[in-house]
Formats: sequence, C-alpha cells, structure tokens
Amino acid sequence: MRRTPPPGLERAKPDMRAQYASRSAKSEARNAEVRAKLRPLAPDEHPRPLKFGIATCLVLAISNVTLALSGYELQNSDTDGANAYVGVTAFSIILVVAAVGMYKHKYWAILGFQALLALTVLIAGLSVVVASNVLALVLCLAVIAYGGWLFWSMIRVMARVQMPEARRPR
Repeated sequence: MRRTPPPGLERAKPDMRAQYASRSAKSEARNAEVRAKLRPLAPDEHPRPLKFGIATCLVLAISNVTLALSGYELQNSDTDGANAYVGVTAFSIILVVAAVGMYKHKYWAILGFQALLALTVLIAGLSVVVASNVLALVLCLAVIAYGGWLFWSMIRVMARVQMPEARRPR
C-alpha cells in the first residue's frame, strides 16, 4: 500500500531546494572571502599556534627521552624493558622530525602533527570515563582543552602553508 504524501510537500520541495542553494551560495561566498584574506606564510614567519606546536613536540620528545634514560619505569614493558625503550625513542624521533618540519613550514609535518593531536584528544576524551581520581580527570580535561585549542588554531596555519604541487609523471 502506497501512502500519499502530506499536502503541501510537493510545494515545499522547491522552496527547500531554493533555500539550500541560497545558503550554499552564501557559505561559498564567505569561504571565498576568507581564502582571499589568507596570505602565505613568509619563510621567517612563525605564528603563535605554530610556535606552540613546535614547543609541544620538543618538550614531549625531550621529556620522554629524559624519563626513559633516568630509569623511570615504563608501563607494559617486558622484563628488560627493551621494547618500551625502542617505542619511546621512535616516538621521540617522530616528534623531533615533526617539530623541524613545522619550523620549515612543511605541510606534511603540520598535517601529521594535527593527526597526532586529534588522536591524543580522542584518547584523553575516552580516558575521562575511566579516570580513577580527581587528578586523572583534571589531567584528561587539560589535555583535551590544550590539544583542542592547538588543533583548532593550527587549521589556519595549515591554510596559509602552501601545499606542494603534485608532480607530473614522466
């Protein structure tokens, strides 16, 4: 049994399409205006969010290596801890490479750091559910706040960094 559409639905569809087209055009005009105002980063220009991102990478890399070398007990490590130290070292190298790449305005470095930030904020958000004390909860919320702010702020920096041109196959 086929139901008949409610009265006025046929008349509403063209109106909805017109409203959607109007909103879409306004949105695209705003986007074009914002894109026109963006200027590429100068080689020596490092906006505040970029500086915070670079500093965050370096602080985390240095603190990870320092804690590992000072004998800090790594969780989930095997009996000699070799695998845990390899992981800490590899992650620290990735952070240093990201910091250097962001300093040089490399699009891939900023994009990779954005991915790490998104993953960190997601994990911190999920960790709120299992926080066992107030300190853990505050730490999770601080990571979410700082990571979220940095992620949002780096979007405009990424827009100003010139993405490399695609190479043509020979």
